[in-house]
Amino acid sequence: MPVRDHFHSPLDDFTSWEGFYGQWPAMIVLGLQGKLPAGYRAAPRVHPELTSNAAYEVQNFDTKRARRLVAAIQIVTPANKDRPEHRQAWVSKCLALLQNRVSVTFVDLVTTRHFNLYCDLLEMIGQVDATLAPTPPAQYAVSYRSTQNSEGERLETWSERLAIGSPLRTLPLWLADNLPYRWN
Repeated sequence: MPVRDHFHSPLDDFTSWEGFYGQWPAMIVLGLQGKLPAGYRAAPRVHPELTSNAAYEVQNFDTKRARRLVAAIQIVTPANKDRPEHRQAWVSKCLALLQNRVSVTFVDLVTTRHFNLYCDLLEMIGQVDATLAPTPPAQYAVSYRSTQNSEGERLETWSERLAIGSPLRTLPLWLADNLPYRWN
């Protein structure tokens, strides 16, 4: 699927980004149906309030463990990036998911606000992603998860710069430590 700019002409002239974002989680869920391993289910969640809590996401559950949330696909909105307190709320939400061992994938296609929430998240935990230097992109996709090894807690990340007109890249969606699913 090519990345499109839903915030400027020509798309913005005849449709709103909210319409696309509102449908996108359901389309992701339809794409995952029949492809996720047995015992895993995806469900859309759309709460389009124009606040820092705006949520367009797909939650992925492990039905063998009482519908435990194991992975989330988050779609960044303009409201998530418009003010420092909204960016902080977004980053805190993603960090809380990570601390609960939920893998997170998020896609940022917002072309009207030029902040990189992934870099904000890394800064909050004292990390950097050298692949995004020297200037982090405003449009990007990232997957990350927390894992345990003999040395302790480890953060694994996969980031992709996005460009209008280019395809949305395939990223891992970790359902368990040894069970990645690749989606786009």
